[in-house]
Amino acid sequence: MKKPVLNILLVLMLPIVTWAHEIRPGYLEIKENADHSLQITWKQPLMGEYGLPLHPSISSEWMIDSLAAASYTESYLIKRWKIPANHISLDKQTINIGGLEKTITDVLVQVTILNNASFTYLIKPVQPFVQLNLSKPQPPPVWQYIQLGIYHIWTGFDHLLFVLGLLLLVTKR
Repeated sequence: MKKPVLNILLVLMLPIVTWAHEIRPGYLEIKENADHSLQITWKQPLMGEYGLPLHPSISSEWMIDSLAAASYTESYLIKRWKIPANHISLDKQTINIGGLEKTITDVLVQVTILNNASFTYLIKPVQPFVQLNLSKPQPPPVWQYIQLGIYHIWTGFDHLLFVLGLLLLVTKR
């Protein structure tokens, strides 16, 4: 009895494979070097030659595209900026991801300053910016990650069918 049900589900799921969506997050890393200069790295997911039209910026205007060293991998566009040591303070700067509000992806921001203090932010399409607050330590956004996982599973029909398929494969409850 289980075998026909599983076969029917597999046939029904074939068209759904084309509904799969890109969910890899963007990644922005700001790292303070020993000489107080900053290394900024932007990593944006690509699918073949195409990527989401995302444009990271910071209120100090350091992230000008023409000043970035750009490279490509099979699945990412990577841009790097080197900010000299005489820069203004990173604290209270606002990071904005232009175009994020038109997507379903998120951006993970990792800031590491000299005393090895690390700050993690998750920027979502509903609020495509964050103001850095480096004066007080913060815990990682664990609850945001849990919510993201739950939302991703429950809004993806393909994911729900996968979970249903796993349940059908289990012979003992």
